[in-house]
Amino acid sequence: MGFETVPLEGPFGAEVRGVDLSRPLDAETFEAVRHAFHLHGVLLFRDQSLTPAQHVAFSQGFGALEEHVQTQFLLDGHRDVFIVSNVDVDGKPLGARNCALSWHSDHSYHAVPSLGSLFYGVVVPEVGGDTWFAEMYRPYEELPATTKARLEGLSAVHDYRRLVQRFVRLATANTAGATGLCLDLHDLVLSKFVAGREKDMEFNRALAQRGHVSKRRLLRRAKDLPVNAEMLIIIRARIKSAYAPKEIR
Repeated sequence: MGFETVPLEGPFGAEVRGVDLSRPLDAETFEAVRHAFHLHGVLLFRDQSLTPAQHVAFSQGFGALEEHVQTQFLLDGHRDVFIVSNVDVDGKPLGARNCALSWHSDHSYHAVPSLGSLFYGVVVPEVGGDTWFAEMYRPYEELPATTKARLEGLSAVHDYRRLVQRFVRLATANTAGATGLCLDLHDLVLSKFVAGREKDMEFNRALAQRGHVSKRRLLRRAKDLPVNAEMLIIIRARIKSAYAPKEIR
């Protein structure tokens, strides 16, 4: 079978067929892969069998590789490979567990962000364990013209330290000696106000009325949500409805 790409369901992503990544690709085939990556954003290669050295070799075709900051989870002998796992060996985690706590783009806080990441599934469950991707071009294209005009010329600072500071660290008898990272309650509750499901509203009302989250802080953070003015009004109303009318926080 020759090289071909088959678009995945949804607005982006494609499956690449007819390529064996365990073998060096000729220049023409690799350029076809590179073009497909830039065109589709996410590429899927099924039924591959790679050694760590082959994994690294294919990745290097896209440019210099980065060493992950969590050096305790780098693969012995191949420090360009970062291990993600929920398996324990001798009571210690084999790899990083907290990589999917929130939507993110790898190393986007660098002055020159990473081009991408190449994931190789070694042990995967039959159900669940999915890796999700979000396409950001279309949401921007669908923004109102007034919002685009407001964003034009603005810049933002992505500080990894600020992100980590918004996590709450938990270690209990149920975490088997490990420390878990959870979303700050206000961020968690705000995401549920955005979703607006009744079960979420019940959850939020309970936290609000027990004083676990601040109404003023929720309203302040709501201003930073990437939603239009109409949706922001709805979210603010949901926040206010979670509190007793006389309560001011």
